[in-house]
Amino acid sequence: MIVEIHGAGFHNRGAELMQLAVVDALRRRLESFEPALDAAPARVKDLLGLPIIRIVPPRGTLGAGFRRRFLRQKLLPALFRSGLEVPGITTIANCEALLDISGFLHTDYWQDVTRTRNFSTLTRFYSVRSRPVVLLPQAFGPFTNPPLRTAFRRLMPTCTLIFARDPQSMHYIEELSPIRDNLRLAPDITLCFPPAPTPPHPFETSYVCIIPSARLLDVGAPMWADHYYDYILGAASLILQQGIPVRLLEHESSGGDRAIIHRLESDLHSPLLTTVLGAAALDLKRIIWDARFVIGSRYHSLAAAFSGSVPSIGLGWCHKYDGLYDDFHCSELLFSSTAPFDDFERLIMRLLDNSHNANYRATIAQQMAVITRDSEEMWDSVAKILSRGVQKPSNPIRKLISLID
Repeated sequence: MIVEIHGAGFHNRGAELMQLAVVDALRRRLESFEPALDAAPARVKDLLGLPIIRIVPPRGTLGAGFRRRFLRQKLLPALFRSGLEVPGITTIANCEALLDISGFLHTDYWQDVTRTRNFSTLTRFYSVRSRPVVLLPQAFGPFTNPPLRTAFRRLMPTCTLIFARDPQSMHYIEELSPIRDNLRLAPDITLCFPPAPTPPHPFETSYVCIIPSARLLDVGAPMWADHYYDYILGAASLILQQGIPVRLLEHESSGGDRAIIHRLESDLHSPLLTTVLGAAALDLKRIIWDARFVIGSRYHSLAAAFSGSVPSIGLGWCHKYDGLYDDFHCSELLFSSTAPFDDFERLIMRLLDNSHNANYRATIAQQMAVITRDSEEMWDSVAKILSRGVQKPSNPIRKLISLID
């Protein structure tokens, strides 16, 4: 079956990893699984050796012009009454399910209700045709903006399943709907892909990874703008003074993170400092797994560290970070934007101590076993829904809507 994977690209390594995780999990469970992406030709890649089908014409982003492009995408199949038989290409009419991996789209933080409204238009296209719509684990909310609350409330009934990846996100979506039978809680899908190596890499003589995020200087600016750069610069300086190598990793390639990395390079001037720019998601994850510990602000870089039992000091800007650290019983390693740098130094020195570091690794590994079980159960439930295939509408009114929508 052809399944559209929506909501992620290749410029963000976390988004890239989510796509890989979907393909890996469903390829192991569904023989007929064929992933399809709505993307321009240059952006489509084979994932894990499995050919990716391109949906034509491209619909593009959920922003301006979406409805015009989506109308064109829906009308094209009518021009090919016998079907579009071109290898590697399909139309949306042939997609039998929609899986969304947006990560963190529906929230007040972006001050944008248009994308949620447009996404609801897409999910409704699938829903009225009785094709499964699954929002895979992601963060949601808050929803204090009335138009956004209304838009997401209208979206929810069009989804077969909605997975929140943290309790706070679940709370935000539960308060919008009295009907909650399609709501579930499940861990982030990148945590279990790929499985971490055993035994783990010896950490005692390894480097420390620092993974900055420009998000803390825009949407996170009210919390961090005045001191974020100074804190990560101070952290790198402290670690280098101990004679320990530092690797600066770029986890998102749109430019903002790289600018921070280049500034750190210029200010630090150390032979123990190296940078990793433009690396693939799996390569970055392996570098993180070999680290002594991580200091990071990209959510999926922190998830990558925990998946390999690597302790991580997080500098976050919203509730999705709290959920991740609570999952691994390491909330004290999520650093508050209001705490003084002296506290930051103490956390760093604690993780430089091999005994403390090993204790954190044991705790993280124990929680990772629980998360792996929960993740497998989630994928089993998704595969079960997809395996049922397209169900013909039994309600005649719904059937009529599906024909004219």
